[in-house]
Amino acid sequence: MSITSRGSFTYLNQYSPLTPSQIFVVSDSLVMGAVDVATGKLLSTSDLNDEPRAIAASEQRLCIGYSTGELILYENDKLDGAVTLLRLRMPIRDLAASEDGKSLLVCSEDSVACVVSLNSEQHTVINCLPGHEGSIKACAMHPGGKYAATAGCDGYVSIYGAEKGELLGREKVAGTSALAGPLKLKLAWSKDGSRLFVPGDYVFRYMLTGQWSLIPINEMISNKEISLIEPIDKGFVFALTVDNEGAIWDFESRKQLASINMDSSVLEAKYEPSSKCLSLLTRMEIVSVILEEDLLKVADEDVEMKEVEEIHDLLLEEEKELPERDFAPRRESQFALLFDVPPQEPFQVNATQYNNSLRFLCWNSVGSITLLSRINSVSISFNFADTTSQRNFIIPDELGVTAAAMCSLGAVLSNAPQDEGELEGVPAVQFVPFHTWRQIKTWKYELGAEEVAKALAIGSHWAAVATSKGYVRVFSHEGVQKRIFCMEGLVTMCGYENLLAIVYHQSAPLSGSQRMGVRMVDVKDDLRVVLDAPVALSSEATIKWIGFSEEGQLFTYDTDGMLRGLVEYQGSFWIPTFDYKLTGAEGEFWVVSVLKNSVLGVELKGVYDEPTLLDKEKLKEISFNFPAFQNTAGEECKFNIDHIQKTLELKQASHRRAQWELLKLFRKKNDPEYKQSISIPAADETAKLQKSLDILLIDKIRQCCIKGESKKAIAYAEMMQLPLSVSLVTRLCQKLGKDELASRIGTVLEVLLENTVGEDCGGE
Repeated sequence: MSITSRGSFTYLNQYSPLTPSQIFVVSDSLVMGAVDVATGKLLSTSDLNDEPRAIAASEQRLCIGYSTGELILYENDKLDGAVTLLRLRMPIRDLAASEDGKSLLVCSEDSVACVVSLNSEQHTVINCLPGHEGSIKACAMHPGGKYAATAGCDGYVSIYGAEKGELLGREKVAGTSALAGPLKLKLAWSKDGSRLFVPGDYVFRYMLTGQWSLIPINEMISNKEISLIEPIDKGFVFALTVDNEGAIWDFESRKQLASINMDSSVLEAKYEPSSKCLSLLTRMEIVSVILEEDLLKVADEDVEMKEVEEIHDLLLEEEKELPERDFAPRRESQFALLFDVPPQEPFQVNATQYNNSLRFLCWNSVGSITLLSRINSVSISFNFADTTSQRNFIIPDELGVTAAAMCSLGAVLSNAPQDEGELEGVPAVQFVPFHTWRQIKTWKYELGAEEVAKALAIGSHWAAVATSKGYVRVFSHEGVQKRIFCMEGLVTMCGYENLLAIVYHQSAPLSGSQRMGVRMVDVKDDLRVVLDAPVALSSEATIKWIGFSEEGQLFTYDTDGMLRGLVEYQGSFWIPTFDYKLTGAEGEFWVVSVLKNSVLGVELKGVYDEPTLLDKEKLKEISFNFPAFQNTAGEECKFNIDHIQKTLELKQASHRRAQWELLKLFRKKNDPEYKQSISIPAADETAKLQKSLDILLIDKIRQCCIKGESKKAIAYAEMMQLPLSVSLVTRLCQKLGKDELASRIGTVLEVLLENTVGEDCGGE
């Protein structure tokens, strides 16, 4: 028996305890229906106000989690007496209720899960469980309400105590593609609560309640990863693989009793014991299978699963009873101490996680590109920080976009299928121009079937994509592939004007720290290597963000909260400019862009490590605090910060003039990149910066003369920029009666004059 729909079904709820043969389904038209699975009759319908993401029944009440993050409790299936239990930041991903109806487990598309008490009028949140490193894929509540289980896209299954939220167990699932991919996944407890069934691998696995270690059953194996497990009666389970091949297993004897193959993807499965009906939900129909009485019989085997579990328990007991012995301390090998962390995986800058359906594909100083995934459509929204020159617009997602990079001229997009069959077609790169007057059209370049985009970057009239084969492909904005080269160990990359900066692994991590380098190439000068230097990182940290400031200076931000700027004037070195920990704020900081003397980003509270679309209005600008000088106090600290800030500003101004001063002359006011080059300082502006820097030093030299600190005064004089400033200091020393000091500073003036003449001759 099957139930079909003109639209498509989205959710199949567990059977209502009040009416066991009744199931709830929701169609694309946001109409929820109650269906009798035995007869296929539609019992009632109700209209929903928003897009539901999960449904759970509890006694005579119904809980629905919406895409807005709201969790609503209804008194019955007619949606009467609505009460808002919870409002989360992200869309709700899954719900699971205990059989006694006293508690409900809620997980959203970020890394947070909550246990909500339904046994009182207040419906309080019992606990907010620790999250995964990424989105939570599925959750399951113990029938007795004692334990809560979550499966994350990081490939782990975690078990918590439902009352206190303490972590009881955490296991890595061997095959993680089902956990990380877009397919629906389901954790399931056995009817008596003695076992937790864990999908995600080729081999059938489960956990014994209270022991929390994965036990494989090698006799129960499939050709593809198991994505769904539904307990039936005592000792029987239904398992479905990612390619929609289902099988009913005798769990005790480990025998396959029957197979069920579906033509379309199965989203959920529910078993109703009173009618012995197994219901399978696809996009277009609900298929109900009545299981025969003689099918569900326990097979006779020499070794049953209960005996295996008893042996497992006995071994644990014997281990506890072993007498304690003193062992010699184990000596760790040098390699175990050195190579103790994995290399950082490739990632896309300025993007949030792949697993969220509503997320940032890119967010920088130009604007943002967001992915909006709904029930029946997926679209990409382009929003600009300056809407006077470019209007916001939305396009349909025909590519299955997972990553993006944008500049003022356009955006480059890519898809990255996680499993075979996830996307129609092959991996590809797409360019979307922002200004129609440039007469550049949208184009698409298909990569090879085994070549997937790992990172994207875009600059002035070029776009680059790094792929899983170690290639870096460079395209013009017109769609011509102009360069291709190999780059192994790539982590991420970014672009600015004609420069492409690539972060890569220089070697394996050593002593808990990553060993990375940055290679900067000139795209318009036949990929000439401008810079190849190590990346400065905090100990045991990884790169969280990398990008160019509006002035073209390269910055990195690591997981320790440290922002560093690369100074490229007569040598390259990193300067620590900002430490988020010194602000005293709790939580994480997500960098959007770096401005002239400040960083722009979003402060995240609690366990959140990346922003949601709702955080777009919470941008905060924080000035550089230069952590290296925070150990000094008072006027000395202020001088050090002012001096280093003006020095960096001067060196970057000189670097910009040398690199891009001609662009300031040729770009017109209607050019989208005009604002980027108009801020390049002229010669007189650079001279003003030098004067302001020297004024700081003259005041320090005056203080040193008064205190009799001649050596310090000479050291400050050697830091001055202009010969005229040194000449003024010489006269100042003479007026203060420091003739010997004036004479020595005169020597500094002679050296400065020689260097200035040398630079002028070199320039000519």
